[in-house]
Amino acid sequence: TEKILSSAMIIVEGMAHVTANTSTMIMADESIFSVEDAARIIAMHGCDIINLKLMKAGGIDNALKINTLAEAAGISCMVGSMIESSVSV
Repeated sequence: TEKILSSAMIIVEGMAHVTANTSTMIMADESIFSVEDAARIIAMHGCDIINLKLMKAGGIDNALKINTLAEAAGISCMVGSMIESSVSV
């Protein structure tokens, strides 16, 4: 678990570096699986936009929590999904 967290931190640090050094909007997408992941990326200024995938976030409640964190940091969100089911759309 420690190695996975370490790898995740390296990815977020890289995202933060790119976000800080480019005028292109950077979207966090596949790097967010939980409210904690989103909080980490937001705290490290690792993105300009978040793509919320409802199933991956753990449902609408968690997606709303992520959106609240993002809004407080001035980060926009969009809702995306695969074709997992009509429940998640």
